[in-house]
Order: sequence, then structure tokens, then C-alpha cells
Amino acid sequence: MSERVKRITIAPDATERECRKCETVKPFSAFPLRSNGRPSSWCKECTNEYNRQYVKTPEGAAKKRRAAAEYNARNPDYFLTRNYGLRPGQYDEMLVSQGGGCAICGTVDPFGRRLHVDHDHASGKVRGLLCSPCNLGIGKMQDDPARLRAAAAYIEQHRE
Repeated sequence: MSERVKRITIAPDATERECRKCETVKPFSAFPLRSNGRPSSWCKECTNEYNRQYVKTPEGAAKKRRAAAEYNARNPDYFLTRNYGLRPGQYDEMLVSQGGGCAICGTVDPFGRRLHVDHDHASGKVRGLLCSPCNLGIGKMQDDPARLRAAAAYIEQHRE
């Protein structure tokens, strides 16, 4: 027969409770709320520490990757909105206005992957959509037009 976990009854006028993990008495505000509106049995600190350790395990890391992939599949524009301020559908509008390919070379990804959102790192303003080689090239040249022109001249000079 398995041992039964002792349930803790909370008085209706209580303002604090004991964390069952660290055994410290804390106010209700230190405990995350369950879906039923009652405070959890572990305080936020213990819960967060447990979660930080769990995601370091192979099982926890795999679960986190699966959850992230599922979320991104359900919300494909969330990343674009959060990082670049693009509203839903704006990426697709930009892609159509660029002819469906990279803004520099016109390449269309044969695997159907999204193009990179090119933006000015100083202002954060979105410039266009680029394929990976063009995006990396601009980044490696530190977004410096003079350096890019010098690189183009160098390549033309040494072309046979």
C-alpha cells in the first residue's frame, strides 16, 4: 500500500503558508497560483529552481525543444513581431514585393525555408529579406557600404 501525501488545509483568513520544498513560511504572493486559484505547494523560488535544473536534463531539454517547436508552428509570426516589430502578414507582403526571393541576389530557397529579416542594428529598422549567404556577407562586412564597395572592387580586380 502506498503512503498518502498529507494534505495541508489552508484557513480562509490565512495570509501565508509553508513551502513544502524549502519548508519556509512565506506570504501567498511568493507562491504561483494554480488554475483553481489556490497557491501552489512550492514557492516561486523553489519552482523556478526545479525548472532550471529540469531543463538541463536530456529529458527536460527535449521537452523544452518540442514545446518551442510546437509553439512556433502554431504562431509563425510571433518571432517576427517580437524581434522586428513586423505585424502578422507583413513578412509575406515584403516577400511578394521582392519577387519571392532575396532582395540582393533574387535567390529563392529550394527547401522552402524563410528568408532572413535584414535590419539595421543601430536603428532596428527592417530593410528587407535576404538569403543566408547575403545576410551573412552583409553582417561580416559590419553593414559598412564602403567596405562592401571595396570588397566588390577587389573581386572584380582579381577576376580572370
